[in-house]
Amino acid sequence: MWKGNKYRAVNWGDTLVLIGVVTLLWLFAPVRQSAGSVVIVNGDGKKMVLDLPADTLVEVKGRIGVSVVEIKGRRVRMLSSPCPHKLCMERGWVGAGGVIVCLPQGIIVKVEGEARVDAITE
Repeated sequence: MWKGNKYRAVNWGDTLVLIGVVTLLWLFAPVRQSAGSVVIVNGDGKKMVLDLPADTLVEVKGRIGVSVVEIKGRRVRMLSSPCPHKLCMERGWVGAGGVIVCLPQGIIVKVEGEARVDAITE
């Protein structure tokens, strides 16, 4: 004899675990980015526009200190920052369309350029 639903209802714990797994997959998924043509660095109320390719280190003054942005070829990364959690540094290298944001510092680094097309469907 059948006694009710054999599947249990989804509760809040299940939902939180699912959201956590999806978030982790999104954070650690490899992102393929192409090379950019211009780097725009905003920090301390100032805007710098740097042409690419360039191999250089740029010191950017922020709210709590000085951060160092590394530009190599047509990619950019936050090399060092005095912010507490270093999330901007964990972002790694970014190419065209990529953005690095350091909220405690108030710094935004954006690589502008045309992104490559990975696949074309008709």
